[in-house]
Amino acid sequence: MIAEWNPLPATVAACRMPFGNPGWQGESWAAGHALTPAIGRPLLITLVFLPLSARRYRRSGG
Repeated sequence: MIAEWNPLPATVAACRMPFGNPGWQGESWAAGHALTPAIGRPLLITLVFLPLSARRYRRSGG
């Protein structure tokens, strides 16, 4: 289901895992391996948009 791939529940589940309270567990891969998407998605977004924003900032003369 599409809702299981939402980044917010994966992040919440990853935060609960160290405390032994897994909470909601879905059937998807993302629900079973919550730490990977919780770290991977922000890292991917940063890797894509950091160079783009730095280039745009340099072009603006700032």
